[in-house]
Amino acid sequence: MKRLTKTILCTAAWALSVALGAAAAQAQTYTVTAVVVGAGGGISPPTQTVASGATATVTASPVPGYAFNGVTGCGGGTVSGNTATTAPITADCTLSAYFYQPGPGGNPPPGAQAVPTLGEGALVALAGLMLLAGLHLRRRA
Repeated sequence: MKRLTKTILCTAAWALSVALGAAAAQAQTYTVTAVVVGAGGGISPPTQTVASGATATVTASPVPGYAFNGVTGCGGGTVSGNTATTAPITADCTLSAYFYQPGPGGNPPPGAQAVPTLGEGALVALAGLMLLAGLHLRRRA
């Protein structure tokens, strides 16, 4: 009887720890900080807290004479007009916003390039390549 009681208590303790661990994982949140690189406008909100796996959305506000050129950071994402939405957030991150002064006709000036971003798949591939390179260098040492 004592052995059965111990087994039941251990099983109940294990189930409780699993349930609490799952609840803690679901409650994980991260901070997304938005900053402006250079001049040309503002971004809001400057900080926001999002649940793990959720996306963050920011709105760019160009000052007169400037246009929104996109964002980098936080795993990439999408831009539509003056609104940017991140990829799913899995860690605290910084979203950098860029503006430019349009040339004649509203186009970016010559030499201006769109801000490059990496999607989540590209970031995973890059991390894998970096890991492999690190292992290769370790073996050579």
